[in-house]
Amino acid sequence: IEAETSRQQQPSDQKIEAETSKNKAIKEIIDEYSSYQKQILRQRAKPSIAFLASWRQESRNSTMMQQRLIEEHDDEEEEERNKQPHQHALTTVLGQASALIHPLLMWSGSLPPSSPLWQLCCTSIQILDEQAQSLVKKISDWFWVDRKVDDWVQQQAESNPNQVVDLPALDSLVDEMSFCCQIMARYDALMDPSKSDFSPKGDNEIIEKELLPEWTWKYAMLERFLAVKQLHSALSLATPVNIVMGLPIKVPSIVEDAQYLSTRAISRATSTRNAQAMGTVAHSLSHDIWSTDSEEGVHKALLEQKGCWADEEETKNTSQNYSSPNAAKSGDFASSLLSALDEDLKKTKTPPPSAPSSGSIFSSLIGGDELQQVRLEMQVCLMNGLYSASTACSSLVQSLDSYLEEEQEGTQNSNNNMISLAREELDRFSHSYKKLLQVKAKELISEWCGNFEATESSRKG
Repeated sequence: IEAETSRQQQPSDQKIEAETSKNKAIKEIIDEYSSYQKQILRQRAKPSIAFLASWRQESRNSTMMQQRLIEEHDDEEEEERNKQPHQHALTTVLGQASALIHPLLMWSGSLPPSSPLWQLCCTSIQILDEQAQSLVKKISDWFWVDRKVDDWVQQQAESNPNQVVDLPALDSLVDEMSFCCQIMARYDALMDPSKSDFSPKGDNEIIEKELLPEWTWKYAMLERFLAVKQLHSALSLATPVNIVMGLPIKVPSIVEDAQYLSTRAISRATSTRNAQAMGTVAHSLSHDIWSTDSEEGVHKALLEQKGCWADEEETKNTSQNYSSPNAAKSGDFASSLLSALDEDLKKTKTPPPSAPSSGSIFSSLIGGDELQQVRLEMQVCLMNGLYSASTACSSLVQSLDSYLEEEQEGTQNSNNNMISLAREELDRFSHSYKKLLQVKAKELISEWCGNFEATESSRKG
């Protein structure tokens, strides 16, 4: 009986042993494959990280760093890497990780759960994600130190109106931060557990739980700080500018500059793919720049008629030397194009048709008095500025509406509510500028043409 029982147990023991051997072999294959994927990611990311490490060493030597910046590079990617090595390294790491992870995610979605191939995909994804996020965390720590972000945040907290700020450096920093936020947000969306059966755990939530909140918070603060400081800089250079090239219809430059700064800030905030950053930036723009209730911003500048007048010599010099943020961003091509257009206009024998200026329209009212002429032109320029401010607020409202429409499919949260509140405020400011325009137009007509009601009553009398 014992011999018979032992003969019956032998096949079952062999099956167990075979199953154990099979599982061990599968585990070895999974470990080897995931280790291979990790090595591939490190190999692809190594050049950009090594360059960043050498850049950090050279940055301590100002002479070597200046020589590196002066050197010309034929390759645009190499030039970008020299100027923004942290951004390049971050993009390389997450880009290569996404390229390796995405096929595995697609493959695992078509496999039965708990199968050996499914386990191979999930294990490889976990290891790749772990490696990518640890590298990103290191790059992020270097970025805060090398770009002195904490110093910028401290300057923003002090909010001293007289402090001198390096606006080009701050603009470059904010632009780089918004792009890095976008890259991390896209990677986080790729690893969203709701889109697959795979759910990262533990250290794999560094980007979602730690880096993205910190980056978006600091970006939104510095974006607001940049917009306010650029507005103050534009106020010091405020002057009448032509609404349409070739026509003597002028508007205060502060309105045009504020619209450009606001549109650019909204565009950058949208690119971060983060509703909290978008809501914070939109609210700060509506409150700090366009509010009709605030003691600063475009509304106060228009009431004080800043940029509504400049003498001819100053206007000539300003038009040659002054460059708005839009012109500064456009580069040498735009400058060359405008110079060519100016030369063509000078060579043209027949002058282009132009609309009469405010002075020629109301010359019969002021009798050639230059002071009255200046005063009238300032009032007309102010009204043009009010109309442009109303239009600018409406344009920003449309931008926020487009963003909210795209987010309707997603989960509604307090950040979207914050964006809606900023949208409502901008819409209210747009109507306020229009109402103020109507008041100023009635005052101008009453001052220069007489009170219409009083004229009618005198005729009846």
